[in-house]
Amino acid sequence: MQLTVASLASRTDLGLTILSARDAALTTPIEWAHAIDRDDSDKWIAPGTLVLSSGYHMPEATDTDAIRSRIDALQSAGACALALDTGGRWARIPQVIVDHGEEMGFPIIAVAAEAPFSAVVRAVAENITSARVNRLSALLDQQGKVTTTLLRSGLRSGLKGAVDQVATYLDAAVVIVDNLGAVRASSVTGESLDKALVDKALVKPPYTRQVARSPINPHGIRMIQPLTGAVVGQGAIIVDSRRLLDETDRLLVSFLAAVVSLSQSRSLTVHRVEEKLRRQALRSVIQGITPAQENLELFDLAEESLVTGVYITGESVDLARLNSELLGLGVHFLTTQDAEEKLAAPGNDSPAIGCYAVHDGRADVPRALFNRLRTTYPRMRIGVGERTELRQAALSLTQAKAAAPPPSSRVRVRTIAELPTYEAIVETLSDSDAAQILTGGAFRTLQDYDAVHRTDLVAAASAYINTNGTFEAMARVLDVHRQTARARAQLIEEILDCSLEDPDLRAELWLAMRIANRSS
Repeated sequence: MQLTVASLASRTDLGLTILSARDAALTTPIEWAHAIDRDDSDKWIAPGTLVLSSGYHMPEATDTDAIRSRIDALQSAGACALALDTGGRWARIPQVIVDHGEEMGFPIIAVAAEAPFSAVVRAVAENITSARVNRLSALLDQQGKVTTTLLRSGLRSGLKGAVDQVATYLDAAVVIVDNLGAVRASSVTGESLDKALVDKALVKPPYTRQVARSPINPHGIRMIQPLTGAVVGQGAIIVDSRRLLDETDRLLVSFLAAVVSLSQSRSLTVHRVEEKLRRQALRSVIQGITPAQENLELFDLAEESLVTGVYITGESVDLARLNSELLGLGVHFLTTQDAEEKLAAPGNDSPAIGCYAVHDGRADVPRALFNRLRTTYPRMRIGVGERTELRQAALSLTQAKAAAPPPSSRVRVRTIAELPTYEAIVETLSDSDAAQILTGGAFRTLQDYDAVHRTDLVAAASAYINTNGTFEAMARVLDVHRQTARARAQLIEEILDCSLEDPDLRAELWLAMRIANRSS
């Protein structure tokens, strides 16, 4: 809150009493306080100064014209009030001073004899410091909001959101233009008179930094802040305010220009290249091709990284937004759009394009991702595959796509293990002769071998199937050497007289193991 003459005088600890122009004191701001006793005090003060005087250099009280002339000089110099010490020259302030102050609307204040001027100066200084701290805090808060808006939104919507925030805070029209003068984002919308005035006030390129009086607001100013780029400028921000802008307001405009410049530059270079590389890497994985290690290292991933496949459908999620959210969740990931799926979204003529993603985060990442995106994409549905090594992630992505809930489902995030078909198969087979057939075939053969030879080939077969036939991953699950894992897989094939790569054998063992686990 702005410190005024009246608000300062209301502090009982300062010993100040307003003698004249009380109405003016309510709205007259104090910018500083200065104790001075000179014949030419008006030459040594800045506008907004509270002048503190003992009165010894004031004219005689009987010299009415001289007294009035001295008060007029202080008022003309911009002094906000005159405070006279009642412990100095006059124990009672002369009436001529009080009357002329009332006549001119210039506050005259009596300072108690026991009240030191230093206490008044300190109070004013502390208030000014506090006000500046508050202004800087508000500036930092606005800078944070602008940054968040740009980071959480796409380039176009992010610019619009940031412009609107700054415009509201400054009570101004804010426009971002490109190098050709075309408006890229504006806080003024609609065919209103304000828009016409703003358009009329826009300057033509090239742009240089300017601060001048507003051409459309008599009490405001216009700022032009060029946007910088790596090679050439990227246009400018034009601000036209309805009020004067102080130094913190201008800092906010400069900050907006800086983050917009960075946002545009990164969006055109880093973001696009980064998204392209992520798409290429994941498309290779989907096709069964392991990306080059140097490409995976760009995203802190490796071919043996354990990842979970995720499939997003129902709405076309912006990849830049998806990437930003995954980064915010602290995971390493790859993303791409589904080149095959283009389903019409409900209530929308444009098709919804699904998205694939793999991440190395915790099991709750898909749910957290859904919670962060659900407001923007209310019809979004997410399927989640099993965890596997990156080079085998195509299977996890296939599972994720199959696990994605249908549009009619109230469930919005579902894993492959929660797929109703899986539950129905296991439930049905558990109570039927088919269960005995499945568990009595290859599965029973391995159980019998384990019982006789005290081995654990059932566990080895389970590890092989669950790791998609990768010996390194199988060895980690079994806590054995890779060659030991390979030898156990070969022994299983010899006993069953069938390759573990046979899809029928793997399906039989997979179902039998789950039925056995359910029964136990």
